[in-house]
Parts: sequence; structure tokens; C-alpha cells
Amino acid sequence: MGRVAVYGTLVIATIGAGLLLRFAPLGLPALVVKYGGSTMWALTIYWVLAVLLARWQPWRVLVVAGVIATAVEFFKLYRSPEVDVFRLTLPGILLLGRYFSVWDIAAYWVAIGVGGWAGGRERHTFEEEGSSAEICVVSLGILNVETGNFVYSEYGQFGDLGLPCRSG
Repeated sequence: MGRVAVYGTLVIATIGAGLLLRFAPLGLPALVVKYGGSTMWALTIYWVLAVLLARWQPWRVLVVAGVIATAVEFFKLYRSPEVDVFRLTLPGILLLGRYFSVWDIAAYWVAIGVGGWAGGRERHTFEEEGSSAEICVVSLGILNVETGNFVYSEYGQFGDLGLPCRSG
């Protein structure tokens, strides 16, 4: 299964988990329901962006997802009759929320950070199974695609060492 398919599946699973946490009477503590739903919402943003920006490095997707989640949280401070009416609907509750909280922003960044970490680890797995050039760029530095040689890495110059195009 390719990376986009996996991330797409994770989007669906994360939305399901978030809805379950928020709306099913599971008897969980209020804190778990509140922040569990918030983390699932933020993680969904990360997975959606990971699908849409599949060629980006996971840390870049992480930053964009964090900025979007933070911006949506700050948007809760904006009040207008139209937006407030929308916030009272189910889509408004799920997409925008109603009340601003700095703690929500912290929960978003933690969840997105976990998604970025998992996405970075999965990226290596997917690239090892398929085209291995991208994993070399991600994990070792710059790969000369024409020759298959590493020309630069955070560890220094590789030159033609005959190294396979895989992370260790």
C-alpha cells in the first residue's frame, strides 16, 4: 500500500476516533474527551496535508499543519453573527469549535508532532519499498540521480562509495 493510501486511511481512522471520543458515551474523563478530540482534529489536519503535500518532507507538513491549526484556534476569537451561527451547527463545532484555548494549541502541536514523527518514519519504509531515491534525499542528503552517488550529506561528502540507496 502506498504512502497516500496509508495517509488517506489514517485520515478516515482519525476522524472516526475523534468523533467516537467526542460523541460516544464511553464514560471517559472529560479531559480525555476534550483533548482527545482536539488532538484527533489536529492529527487529521496533518494526515490530510500529508496526502496533499506527499512530496514534501514531513517536518514541512508538520509546520504547515501546526500553523493552520493555530490559526483556526485564533479564529475562535473573531466574532460575527454569521460565524457564531455556523459555530452552533455540527459542522461548525467540528471544524471551528467555539471557545479559544491556549491548551488546545498545545494539544494540536503535540498531536501534529507525533504525526510528523510517525510520518517521517513511515516515509523511510515506503521509499525503501518503492523508489529509493527520495529516501536518500530525506535521510542522507543529496543524491545524484543520474549516477546514483551521494554527493553531500550532513555527515560530509560521500562521493562514489558504492553505498546502496537506503537508510541504515
